[in-house]
This record gives sequence, structure tokens and C-alpha cells, in this order.
Amino acid sequence: MGNQAWPCGDGRRRRKPSGRATATVLSIAAALTLAACGSDDGAGSGTGGGGALSGKKLAIVMPESVPGYSKQIGCGAFDEGRKLGFDVSPPQGPSKSQDAAEQAQVLQSALARNPDGLIYSAVDPKAGSVAIKPAVAQGLPVVTADVPLADASLSISFISSDHEAGGKLGGELLAKQIGERGQVVAIGVIPSHPITRGRIAGFRAAMAEFPGIDVVGIKYPDLDVNKIAAEAAALLNRYPDLKGIYTSNDLVASGVATALRQTQKVGKVKVITWDLQPVGIKLLREGSVTGSVVQRPREEGRMAVRQIANELTGKPVTKTLTPPISTVSNDQIDSPKTKALYYSNPC
Repeated sequence: MGNQAWPCGDGRRRRKPSGRATATVLSIAAALTLAACGSDDGAGSGTGGGGALSGKKLAIVMPESVPGYSKQIGCGAFDEGRKLGFDVSPPQGPSKSQDAAEQAQVLQSALARNPDGLIYSAVDPKAGSVAIKPAVAQGLPVVTADVPLADASLSISFISSDHEAGGKLGGELLAKQIGERGQVVAIGVIPSHPITRGRIAGFRAAMAEFPGIDVVGIKYPDLDVNKIAAEAAALLNRYPDLKGIYTSNDLVASGVATALRQTQKVGKVKVITWDLQPVGIKLLREGSVTGSVVQRPREEGRMAVRQIANELTGKPVTKTLTPPISTVSNDQIDSPKTKALYYSNPC
């Protein structure tokens, strides 16, 4: 590419990474005990759009390559990138979901192509910050989606749902389903994670508005569906009149559903979860989960690409953006409106 001045007002310049910069990137990968990754055969050419963005290369690196929430972010980014005229590679991610080591290899492969912009959602916010720092120092604009980097200064924009607002919506739906009275519990995982913290905080805020509801516990079992099921079974035994359970994700909901089946309480205890991934859709259809908070991952991806486009064309960049969020109950799961929001929809 050679030296190329940024068309934006902050005066940064973008250069093709030098041999020294490339060595720095690879040394980081070596420090993580990773090997360099080969080329990707799935590169795509941009269609539509044009003008200042025509031929600009866009990379998309997500925490997983399997169907699910982050894959939908990547799909939205890919579609929007092609629409705007980018030479955009299909979303890339580790074959094993949330594998930080493999994602680092995927990232190095993407950076080796010298993209003009990167949409990035790191498995590990700290290691992910280290991994992209040399490329950012060379002028690469990065937009992060869903999970922020530990060093927020490395991204020009962060796109994510408002998890506290979503938790409040989920809590309100649960309150409605139990008639605003009775005992409820919340079950989350990894209490230190910012997403979990937001989702539980929103739930607490919602419950504070209903004096007839008694929150008898907030639990954080290990990230294992069997241990989650055991925790839920213990709660159902301890509180035989329990009316509702709020869960921070569909893994937790899966464990709760197992406990409900074992105790013949499916439908008797209302359960609210998050997302419309395949497992969550199944639980909603069978009635073991009675409602869900629904994010807009494809819109996250589209919003992220627009911020990269703004940066490359000298338009204002917004530091933080939040896509819409809503709730659905299980009797709405097969409506056309809800189906359009499934996280299993193909790219």
C-alpha cells in the first residue's frame, strides 16, 4: 500500500506494517504459544457501494465460527461491508467457540493481509488488547463488538447491547408472567464478567419495582450445565413455592430446564433467559423457558462497519453505540417477526 494519509481529522497515518511491526505481532503470538496461521480460502470481494471505500479491505474476527450470537454479528458486518463497497473477507473465528488461543491465530492471519479496518470481538479482552496493539500503532482502525477490550483506547468505537437495560426488561417480563408476586431467583455465571454484571444489575433494578416479589437468591454456579442443573434443583427443593427464575444466558437456561424436567415443574416455574440461539429457541418451544431477552447482533455488525466507513472517509465516529433490545415470550417464538431475529439465520 505504501504510505497513505488518513482522510480523517485526527491526523493519523496508515502504513503497511513494516517487517519490524510484523515481527512484533508474531512475537506476541509466540508468547501465547501459538503458531502462525495459513491463508484463508474464503476471502470475498465487495459488491455495491464504491467511491472512497471501493477496494478497501475489511477483516472481521469473532469469538466463534459456529452459528450463534457472534456469528450473527459477523454476518451483519459482512453484509454491510459488501453493501458499502469494501473488499470484505467473510467472518472468521476459532472452530471451537471461545478458544482464545485459536482466535489469536485467526487474528494474526487476518492482520497479515494488511486490512484497512477490523471488526473485532475478543475472547480474552486483555490478551486481545495486546494482540492488536502493534497493528493499531500502525494506524489500523478497530471497532469492537459485544465485549470491550481491556484497553478501550485501542478501538475507535465499541458496539454492544445495553445489558443492564436488557436485564431490566427480562426482569419485568418475569414479573408479568408470575403476576407480580412470589419468590424468584437469578442464576448467572462468571460474576466478574461485565455482561453478567449488567444483566444481573438490570434484573435487580426491575425487581425493586415490585414489592410483591421476593428475590430469595442470586447464584453463580460454575460454567458447566450439570452443575447449573444441580444448583437449580437445590433451589427448587429449598423453595417449593418458587415462581420464577431469571437466567443470564441460554447455557444457564439449559441447566435450569433439566432441573425443571426432573422435578415436573416445567411451565409451573417461569423462566426468562437471553437470546435466540438454537438451544434457546428449542427451550422456548418446549415451554421450559417462558421468555427471552432478544438482542440485535446483525445490527451490531452493521453499526460497526458504518463506524469504520466513517473513519476512513473523514466522517464523525461515535465512541459507543447500542443496538435495540426487546423481549419475547414463548408463545411468540414461531411468529415471523421473531423468526427474523433468530441467531441461527444463515449469512
